[in-house]
Amino acid sequence: MAKEKLKILMITSRADFGGGPEHLYRLLSLRDNFNIFIAAPNDKPYFLMYQELIGVGNMIVIPHRKFRIKKLFELVSFVNSNRISIIHSHGKGAGIYSRIVALFTKSKCIHTFHGLHLLNYGYLSRHVYILLEKMLSRFTDCFVTVSKSEKRKTLSLCLAPEEKIQVIKNGVTIPENFKSTDEKFKSNKILYVSRFDYAKNSLLLVEIINEFKSHSKENRFEFHLVGDGPDKNVLENKIKEANLSNVIFHGFQKDLSNFYSDAFCYISTSRWEGLPLSLLEAMSFSTPSVVTDVDGNNDLVSNGENGYLFKLDRPQDAAEYLMKMKQDKELYLRLSTNARKLILDNYSVTNMIKQTEDLYLSLV
Repeated sequence: MAKEKLKILMITSRADFGGGPEHLYRLLSLRDNFNIFIAAPNDKPYFLMYQELIGVGNMIVIPHRKFRIKKLFELVSFVNSNRISIIHSHGKGAGIYSRIVALFTKSKCIHTFHGLHLLNYGYLSRHVYILLEKMLSRFTDCFVTVSKSEKRKTLSLCLAPEEKIQVIKNGVTIPENFKSTDEKFKSNKILYVSRFDYAKNSLLLVEIINEFKSHSKENRFEFHLVGDGPDKNVLENKIKEANLSNVIFHGFQKDLSNFYSDAFCYISTSRWEGLPLSLLEAMSFSTPSVVTDVDGNNDLVSNGENGYLFKLDRPQDAAEYLMKMKQDKELYLRLSTNARKLILDNYSVTNMIKQTEDLYLSLV
């Protein structure tokens, strides 16, 4: 008789466009060795993508980024009826559900932060969150941080004891076939892959793109924006008001390989990050980057080595870095080569999956 697979419930409070939902989607390759269940909002595009892989019976719907007592008890019942051994939450909202459900069900609990930030919190909400996280840590068997900087921040805020924290870096599938760095240097395409919202700071793009208005049409970059989110309409209107004709929106794309392969450079305007998957993917295609100097981004990008970092209040520097690369082919080729090497050496999805599997097995 075949041994029953260990049962894992993954919880996320969002399933819309973003790195967190995509990270969870990649972890579903673990379904070969584990019986995976998911609690997620019925958001596009990831809810149906999860459902296609694990089936309707292994899914339970929870609200988008809202805590509901009724749903908490539905989750307790779901865990008990399915005899789930481990609960793994992804992100703040999911973490509230997971630890309380674990307390009621005696399941083991893992929590992944996916970008620990308090930038948009007021004084009171910041302290309430820290207090809540410290209380919930008592019911957490392991914390996962996706980068070293996220671990440092977790420790500095005293959210978890160091012995409970494991760094499992985000990983990507390393592409074998893509355009050569010589071909990429000839491209004028700047790629932006993001959720359009406050955290990703998408409106800063307008200021950066504006810097190129004075350039002749032949030398102007073309900005390709992939993604969706609540600020998309605002961003579109700002671009129209600024009369910027060199911006193309592509919406959500399941396969981004052609975008990464065609891009001269990848750009990010984020206010904070965990360890951004889209940046990892861009670098795996030998695409250098110009990104904000925030945790997560600066875990990956070193100035003048594999790309450039700019301060949130210095969008003009981002434009200058783009032009600097365009004017120096030797520099561009060096940045491109170093970008891919960093990912090859440190950030494969195979390592991420294996470390997560080992973590699950260590708890039973």
